Amino acid sequence: MILEQLTVGGWRNLEAVSLEPAAGLTVISGANAQGKTNVLEAMAAVITGTSHRALRDDELITAGEIKARLSAKFRRPSGSFEQTLELERAGRKSRRREGKRVVPGADPLGDPMVVLFCPEDLVLVQSGPAGRRRFLDREVAQATVGYSAAQRSYQRIWTQRNTALKRGEGHVVDALDLLWAQAATRLTRLRRQLVEALAPLAQKAYAAMAPFDPALTVRLAAGTPAEDPQVALAALRQRRAEEEARRISVLGPHRDDIQLTIGDNELRAFGSQGQQRTAAVALKLATVQLLQEAAGVRPLLLLDDVLSELDGRRRELLAQQVREGQTVLTTTDAEFLPERMRADSWWEIQSGKVAVHGTA
Repeated sequence: MILEQLTVGGWRNLEAVSLEPAAGLTVISGANAQGKTNVLEAMAAVITGTSHRALRDDELITAGEIKARLSAKFRRPSGSFEQTLELERAGRKSRRREGKRVVPGADPLGDPMVVLFCPEDLVLVQSGPAGRRRFLDREVAQATVGYSAAQRSYQRIWTQRNTALKRGEGHVVDALDLLWAQAATRLTRLRRQLVEALAPLAQKAYAAMAPFDPALTVRLAAGTPAEDPQVALAALRQRRAEEEARRISVLGPHRDDIQLTIGDNELRAFGSQGQQRTAAVALKLATVQLLQEAAGVRPLLLLDDVLSELDGRRRELLAQQVREGQTVLTTTDAEFLPERMRADSWWEIQSGKVAVHGTA
């Protein structure tokens, strides 16, 4: 699936513009704080419906404007389609495909897919569990039908149950327990399947970049005690006194983590900075491969100013990935890209204005 055109209006600092990325590699160059990341953010947001760095949607709207609108045209073997995202400062949000409302995750294997790699991802390994769950939910989960619905269902029940615990409404908690167990075990099962599929791909990518290191191991550390609803329910009820004292749910997928180890050592606690960065790159490249295997098409790969953070070997592996599908890459200096990253299309950005050139 190819992003053929992106039309931007009222987004961050970007001037209204219509852009046509190359089917291969598009390079966006410019000094820092000119808007390069805003372009990538728009490309990802029109696909996913969310920003990877904004806490609130109104942060995405240009100062002085009342709304932002993104429109993207995609080409796939079965034909082309248009997808839009509109945000209003008053809080309204609209996602549509060919004029019809987009239901998140309803048909992920038919949706456009995206993997974004930004400098913050180089500390993915060092962050707390929430960052790794977010990576799993936003990117890896694009490979699984029904994941978004399962996640929303659990989030709704978990929120209701926490509210009841805070209010001391034991009868409401009792009524929600079985629903919690069913939703929690379903989401845990889907997450485990995803992590088990991702693990060998990440291990292979890590070994290609660091062949003399011990093997990278990736597994789900589940916050749900079992994948059988009745077993999970029994375990939950054994913790009721603790929950009533703390007034919060103590078990469930909201406590899941992706556990990363190198050999016998936990990567977060004992890995070197180089090992941690290599693992972060490996996780992203593994995600690209997993989505391609699941959907039969390669996802759009967005690389936000990551080359300055990588050594030569990691750059070469990224260069190989770049040439296997549609990629948009930002850099402060296009002239110093590796030879294998020479652009099919080159855009330059200054103060939010994009100028389209030939090849870099």
